[in-house]
Amino acid sequence: MKAFIIAGNEFSMLARSPVVVGFVVLMLVLGLINAAGYSSMVSEDYYDHGGDLMVGVSNFFWNFSMLFAFLAMCVGVLSVANERYGGSLGVLFAKPVYRRDVIIGKFVGISMLLFVLITLILALFVSLMMLVYVGRADTVGVVARMLLFAVVLFLNCCFTLGLVMCLGIVLSKPEALIVSMAFVAFEWLTNIGSLPASLGKLNLINPGYLYVYAMYGASGSLFNDSMPLGTWLSGSSPYIVLMLMEVAIIMLVNCLLFNREEA
Repeated sequence: MKAFIIAGNEFSMLARSPVVVGFVVLMLVLGLINAAGYSSMVSEDYYDHGGDLMVGVSNFFWNFSMLFAFLAMCVGVLSVANERYGGSLGVLFAKPVYRRDVIIGKFVGISMLLFVLITLILALFVSLMMLVYVGRADTVGVVARMLLFAVVLFLNCCFTLGLVMCLGIVLSKPEALIVSMAFVAFEWLTNIGSLPASLGKLNLINPGYLYVYAMYGASGSLFNDSMPLGTWLSGSSPYIVLMLMEVAIIMLVNCLLFNREEA
């Protein structure tokens, strides 16, 4: 019960933080720019079939995902490393609360904030695009695919958050920030081919690659609206399960590390 109280406090505190407010403003601007660019391409018949809405959505997939990974990193550092450095965690520990409740509560609160932001901002992006879309869209299908996009991106952000919280437990604030930034940069640079990625089958434990595999699946891309959702889900389910397992493992590690600090 106390974990949920901590989660609620964490949610409300971070929702008002300058980092989150600034991020929301940035995404609003990017949403308008993306819709304007999509409108220009539609008017120039760049796409077939009156605009190909899902193709347009896939065009902002990388930047959208990378920005949310960066946000997860920032709020993770603020939540653990920054509070440890500032001493506010010590005040919380003075209250009758288990350490595992603190780390779980913080994770739940931040992850729920991330899910709300992902869902609302993704809805904004797609809604703005639909205003200029001149084709006939399957609204139910678009909504279903965007919800699945939000869920898979949310899982990726949860792992990033859990890892950054782990770094905040074992490292100082500057060290945690540097290592976290290095992780996010490496994760996304390897995904877009800027760095060599030759791990072979070991890529299955790489969170970034798991995310890509889940989105594009063994059967095809989530953004391919000519492919039934069931087909995509059957091919992507193993990767989504692995993502869930990674999140569970990193949080178990966090709880163990946080409890050991008490000794």
